[in-house]
Amino acid sequence: VDVKTTESADADSFARSCVKFRYHVQSNWYLRPFPEAEQFLFIAVEKSAPYLVAVYVATPAMVVAGGRAADNNLRLIATCRETETWPGYPDEIQPLNLPSWCHD
Repeated sequence: VDVKTTESADADSFARSCVKFRYHVQSNWYLRPFPEAEQFLFIAVEKSAPYLVAVYVATPAMVVAGGRAADNNLRLIATCRETETWPGYPDEIQPLNLPSWCHD
């Protein structure tokens, strides 16, 4: 079980938070030492009054997707350690434009 604060605890909003904050990866990571565990629960608590609460179970598909992402991350870390090259921003000065949605 993991308690998460959120702007909105409704299912669609919290699912978006799960993607944004990688809660699916976390659910898989937390379950790895406990293969006998049957489920992982999220308690979503809204950050503002009336502080509504919802409880969700991570579906098996969500946990498996989190495992794939975690494994990919671990492979990337291993490669970075081997090559001593880590992803990051360019060293050079880059041009920056306003986003396409921004109009004067």
